[in-house]
Amino acid sequence: MPSLTVTAPTASSVWTKGVNQNITWSASSVGVTWEDAWSVFLMDGSGTVATIATGLHNSIRSRTYAPPVNIESDNDYYILVTGQYTETGGDP
Repeated sequence: MPSLTVTAPTASSVWTKGVNQNITWSASSVGVTWEDAWSVFLMDGSGTVATIATGLHNSIRSRTYAPPVNIESDNDYYILVTGQYTETGGDP
């Protein structure tokens, strides 16, 4: 089973509106081939706040994003990264 982990920002990160922030993630590839379809979203408890990127090449593991200056200040935000994969076997 593949795993996908957001490595930055961490849960304790504080972002400033309008200032570029780095989003990074890692993905295991044991038993799978990742497709060219990374998507990155800014989320809160109600769902998707912003689509940051879609259709990113599978070799990409980071994205820069500046939260809009008009976004509501809150501590409920988090980053969601999704990817598509094809199982190839080799699960340990």
